[in-house]
Amino acid sequence: MSDTGHIGVDESNPDNVKITLLLAVMLIFMVVIVLWSIFFFKGMTTEILNQKQLTPKVDERQSLELYEESRLSSYSWVDQAKGIVQIPIREAVLQVIDDYQ
Repeated sequence: MSDTGHIGVDESNPDNVKITLLLAVMLIFMVVIVLWSIFFFKGMTTEILNQKQLTPKVDERQSLELYEESRLSSYSWVDQAKGIVQIPIREAVLQVIDDYQ
């Protein structure tokens, strides 16, 4: 205590401009981080999906596709006793188009 009996108090005001500027910079920084995180996440998920789509097909699926392709592009008997024949899909489409014209 001093001789006058007053307690020394800091009576200066806070610098509002600096505090506001600091808060604005922090807010901008946080927005940038959130936006970067969103774009990073979207980029990674897109990359993962592309990798899954571009990976070679499994052997079973390839063999199934070959089997189906051969079935759709060849002649075969469905019921020989009744005279029912399977024809290639392209030819069947052409026949249906001719029937409707």
